[in-house]
Amino acid sequence: GAGPAIGSTFNAPIAGVLFAMEVILDGFASRSFGLVVVSSVAATAVVQSALGTEPSFSLVEQFTLVSNWEFGLYLGLGVITGIVALVYVWMVYQAEERFERWSFPAWAKALLGGLAVGVIGAFGSPHIFGVGHEGVELALAGALGVGMMAALVILKMLATSITLGAGGSGGVFAPALFIGAMTGGVFGTVVGERFPTVTASPGAYALVGAAALFGAAAHAPMTAIVILFEMTDNYRIVLPLMLAVVLAQLIASRLRPDSIYSIKLRRLGGFRPSAGEMGTLDILIVADAMGEEIGSVRESMDLDQLAELCAFEDRLYALRPRNAGAFELDVGADRQQLFRVLSNLGQNARQAGAGKVTVSARKEGDSVLIDVADDGPGISSGARECLFKPFAGSERAGGTGLGLVIARDIMRAHGGDIVLAGTGDTGTTFRLHLPVRGRAR
Repeated sequence: GAGPAIGSTFNAPIAGVLFAMEVILDGFASRSFGLVVVSSVAATAVVQSALGTEPSFSLVEQFTLVSNWEFGLYLGLGVITGIVALVYVWMVYQAEERFERWSFPAWAKALLGGLAVGVIGAFGSPHIFGVGHEGVELALAGALGVGMMAALVILKMLATSITLGAGGSGGVFAPALFIGAMTGGVFGTVVGERFPTVTASPGAYALVGAAALFGAAAHAPMTAIVILFEMTDNYRIVLPLMLAVVLAQLIASRLRPDSIYSIKLRRLGGFRPSAGEMGTLDILIVADAMGEEIGSVRESMDLDQLAELCAFEDRLYALRPRNAGAFELDVGADRQQLFRVLSNLGQNARQAGAGKVTVSARKEGDSVLIDVADDGPGISSGARECLFKPFAGSERAGGTGLGLVIARDIMRAHGGDIVLAGTGDTGTTFRLHLPVRGRAR
C-alpha cells in the first residue's frame, strides 16, 4: 500500500515503487518488486484518469547546471541538508516523547497540540498548514525571501513535531520536502548573491534541497532522486541532485543509523538491520521459526520414543503426572549419552522377555526422576548385586550388568545417577535422576 500511495499522491509511480522497496521492504526481492509495480501503476493510473497527468509542481523555468563550479556548492548544500534532516528527526521524536510522558488524556493532548499549531500558523505563516505544496512552489519560483524561508524551516519543524506528538494525523514525507525546499532556497539565495555568474536561480537549490533532506531523513536516496524528477519533470538538474542527495544521506546515516521511519519501529521492539543486506533471519518472525512441539517426557511414553527424543532434542521437559508444569532437564549437548542409557535399558528389557516398557516422570528437589518400568520376570537377588559393579559379565548379571555399569558412569559424569528402584515377579523399574536447569515451567 505504501508504494501506490506515494505514487498516486505525487504522480510519481516509479518513486512510489522505490519507496516501498527501499524504505518499507528494505530490499529489492524480485517477487516483491513485481507486486509493488503493479499496485503502483494501478493506483497512479486511477488518479491520473481523474486529475490528469501534470507533474505535482509547476516550474517557471527548467533548472540546469550553470557552471561546473556549482558542484562544490551543491556539496555544501548536501552537508547542510543532512544536518537539518537530523534536527528534523530529533524534533519529531522529542515532541512525541514529551507528549507520551504527560499524563493528560488523549483529547487534551490533541487540543493542546492543535492550539499550538494554530498559534504558530496565525502568528508565523499560514504556509505551515497542510501538505505545503503552495509553499514549495513559491520556493521553486524564487518568490520567497531569505528571512521567510529560514523562518518556515523552523516553524514547519515545530508544527509537524507537535502535530505528530499530540496524536494528530499526518506524515513526515511532505514536511521533509517542504523543509528541504526552504533550506535549499535560503542556501541558493545566499550563494546567488555572492556568486551570481556561476550559480543557477534559488529555485534550483530549493529543488535539490527538498530531495536531499527527504533522502537524509528517510535514508532513501534512490527514492529522493527519482521523486523530485517525476514531481517536476525536470531532468537537467539530475547530476547535482544525485550528488547532494547521496552526501546528505551519508552524513545523516553515519550520525544516526536509524531513519525517521525505523526509529519508531526499533523503539517498539522491531528489528531493522543497520547495514548490509538482510539475511533469512532478518525477514523471519519468531512465530515462523519456533517449533510448536516441545520435547517432553510424558506418562506411559514408549521407551523407544523417549530414546529417539533424547537423540534429537537439545532440551527435554519432564512432565509431572496429571500436571501441566514442566521442568527443563539439563541434557544439552549430552543428549546422546542419555540416549545410550535408555537404549541400554530397552535392550535389557527385551532380553528379559518384557513385553511392555513405560516411562513416567516427576520432580523431587533439584532433580527430575524418570522411572523406566518393564513387565518382565524381574531380576534375581544374585543378579541385582552385580548390576552396577565394574566388569560384571552378562552371565553373572543376568543379562543386565555390564551395560548398566556403563550407564551409571554416564549418568554420574553429567550430574545424574541411575538406580534400581524395584524388581519383582511383575517387572523391574530403573530410576534416572537428572538435574533440573532453571525453574519449573
